[in-house]
Amino acid sequence: MVVSILCLPLFLGLCCVLIVLNPFWNPGELFYLQRRMGKDRKGFIMLKFRSMTRENNIKRGADDPLETSRITPLGRWLRRSKADELPQILNVLLGEMSLIGPRPEVFSFAQTYRSVIPDYSIRESVRPGMTGYAQVKQGYTDTIEMARRKADLDAFYVRNMGWRLDLYVLAGTIAILYAPCKTRQ
Repeated sequence: MVVSILCLPLFLGLCCVLIVLNPFWNPGELFYLQRRMGKDRKGFIMLKFRSMTRENNIKRGADDPLETSRITPLGRWLRRSKADELPQILNVLLGEMSLIGPRPEVFSFAQTYRSVIPDYSIRESVRPGMTGYAQVKQGYTDTIEMARRKADLDAFYVRNMGWRLDLYVLAGTIAILYAPCKTRQ
């Protein structure tokens, strides 16, 4: 909670900047809201800064399964810097998320994964996090096999949670955030 409160000025400042830039490089709503699976299988609305055009503006295709063609110029920067995740501090303040824990899964995906991945539900016994052990160790997942590996990493985190592992995740997250800046120099 303390860290989230300390991040509020950064969040509000970024909101002010994005309100000015959004009409030019990211037309549309400022926020993206999505139903995610929370602790004890309770759904909640996760907040992000919107980084893509509306779905009906672009045709989907097999050659672009991640829909990268929908990412706006400002959205590309938001994603690269991970600033699109900053609104989740409000989810933390509302008690729906934690700073560190398994990343909340899209509600419908979580229901599917629970039926095909053994012990998937252990990750739902704790509050989801803005960052997590699986994100530091593996990153983004887009296949069922990667989802299985992510579930294993999340289960490891839940079974071994503590301040040391949280510091490891925090340091790993900072290293990931710093890495793109380092390669640009």
